[in-house]
Amino acid sequence: MTASLRANEFNGVVLVARNDSILLSKGYGWRDMENKIRHDINSIFQVGSVTKTFTATLILYLHENGKLNIDDPITKYFPRYKYASKITIKNLLTHTSGIFNYSSHKGYDPIKPFSQQDFWSIINEMPLEFEPDSKYGYSNTNYFLLGLISEKVTGKPYEKSIREIIFAKAGMKHSGFDFAGLTNPYKCIGYSINGNRVHKRSIIPDSSGTYAAGSLYTTIGDLYLWYKALSDNLIISQNAFRQAVTAYKGAYGYGWQIDSAYRHIQWEHNGGIMGFSASFRYLPDQNACAVILRNEDVYPSTVSVGILSILYNIPNYYIPRLAVIVDTVELKEYVGKYKLKGPQVFEIEISIKGGQMYSVASGGTHDILYKEKKDFYFLKGYDCQFLFIRNSTGQITGLTGYLGNQSYSYEKLQ
Repeated sequence: MTASLRANEFNGVVLVARNDSILLSKGYGWRDMENKIRHDINSIFQVGSVTKTFTATLILYLHENGKLNIDDPITKYFPRYKYASKITIKNLLTHTSGIFNYSSHKGYDPIKPFSQQDFWSIINEMPLEFEPDSKYGYSNTNYFLLGLISEKVTGKPYEKSIREIIFAKAGMKHSGFDFAGLTNPYKCIGYSINGNRVHKRSIIPDSSGTYAAGSLYTTIGDLYLWYKALSDNLIISQNAFRQAVTAYKGAYGYGWQIDSAYRHIQWEHNGGIMGFSASFRYLPDQNACAVILRNEDVYPSTVSVGILSILYNIPNYYIPRLAVIVDTVELKEYVGKYKLKGPQVFEIEISIKGGQMYSVASGGTHDILYKEKKDFYFLKGYDCQFLFIRNSTGQITGLTGYLGNQSYSYEKLQ
């Protein structure tokens, strides 16, 4: 994590826990870059679609308590919606309804208040994208509707039900839904970043638009309590949760993505919203969870892979390296083809395009090479580096390629 911060590949907070022990809980970088306020474990983030895990759990709680049945068609709740008889609550939970994603509509403005009338004006004009229950198709509309159903069933605002049924039981005291209206010294500033890592303050979407599909704000500590509430069956039964994390069509259950890493099962949900990204992973066979919250609008993929590699005891995982600026003229002496020494026929070609150095191995893709120090370059995203070799007169004669703990010698072809 320190390397990720130093390499400008992460700004946010991380929590990793296993067997009821918190292995890491720490902030990295800036909560507020302009005012130089650093992150700590109290930083409050928007988490986007991680909200869906809460919405789905609320619906399953209402199902288990006889307030609704997930196999019922939604006609009972939305009788004037023309496709309601074809769609069940289960289809909404599993993204198999075929309903158009309202947040993709040209008339949707995320920073303006969004009423139910606005919502229905979009949905009623759009046809189904596929026949209900025929396949998986991710749509925020499904979870907006689940929020509305919860209100019809409980007679309470969706947010109040989440507070009473989930937050209170889990002990989550630092979570809520109206991030724009939040006045708290631990509130993060969200940033959008471009390819040159220049940060620009993001606007904050109105929570009436993201609603039950993505309006949650929280902390890593509260999300750890959420993980504990799920694993200890404090809100829904073990059987209900197991159904939720069982893939239905595609790799999605009831509010959870079902995936694997290094042949280990993962139950997860990612979230992305203006200026923020989030990753919540529940690792059942490790009795572990990994929470990564970032106040940047880029998904923390390299950080996530590194953390999982450590938890699963995978050697040679990628550790971010700090790239330095390099002059294009300096790169020219590296250009050429390099052949692996020995009987095996394998070559690497080094080229320059647009002021950037690239490597392409036999039959592979073009990868950008970044300079760490003189004659030493690396690839981002996985554990691979090149050390260029010079002779006594300073000419490049070959390179040594490092892949994990293996090294390979190449000679430069004239």
